[in-house]
Amino acid sequence: MTNNILMPGDSAGNYDKKWTKTFDLKFLIMWLILFSFLLSWTIIFDPNLFEAKNFFIKTAIKLSIMMILALLGGILCRHYCNIDEKGYITTSKNKWFKVNYTRKIQHFAAYLVPLLSPPTEPLGILPHLWESLFVLFMFLVLIKPVREFSTFFMLQFNSLDRVEDRPNTLKWIVLGNMLPGLLIITIFKQIFETYLGLPLLASVVVFTVAIGDGLAEPIGTYLGKKKYVVPSWNLKNRYV
Repeated sequence: MTNNILMPGDSAGNYDKKWTKTFDLKFLIMWLILFSFLLSWTIIFDPNLFEAKNFFIKTAIKLSIMMILALLGGILCRHYCNIDEKGYITTSKNKWFKVNYTRKIQHFAAYLVPLLSPPTEPLGILPHLWESLFVLFMFLVLIKPVREFSTFFMLQFNSLDRVEDRPNTLKWIVLGNMLPGLLIITIFKQIFETYLGLPLLASVVVFTVAIGDGLAEPIGTYLGKKKYVVPSWNLKNRYV
């Protein structure tokens, strides 16, 4: 088992592997299963949700804002970094600009943008689950066959693709960050709405997850006095 120590800016791999043998295909299948389950649940138990046009319109607007922010982040990455023939960012540990910076923009957006409008009807667990599924869809369109076909989506992928995370960038973001984060927030939203009648209180959880975790890395990087090494999920690499 290899055990490489990677500094920020060191490349951990590439995307040469066929996408059907990577997390991208598993992510697509997982999302489709979740979509089918949620669709069936809604049809059986709350079909009136499909008539809540304002909910879906507001959700679409929020997702559009998130995609625009990701697009701007990708444009910023390409301004300071070169790209290879497929459109992936190329950088080095000696370059001052890191994708880590624009990655945080998407991190904040994925959690904070849904708070742009106050909670309105319909309330309940189903709308929260639909909104979380739509957030995951934003990352689903960044799988390899889509992003390598469209510059629009590749730019968004550029804004979160830290070279030291390759080729597991999408996998670690979805499984290690977005999926558990969205699940926790959805549970707390439901608890605060149903049992306390205080849906806005869920914002405390969102700020803790989004801002607390999001600022931990940059603050630690620039103000921390002691460096430490942590292993990756697969234990093949260690990161300073």
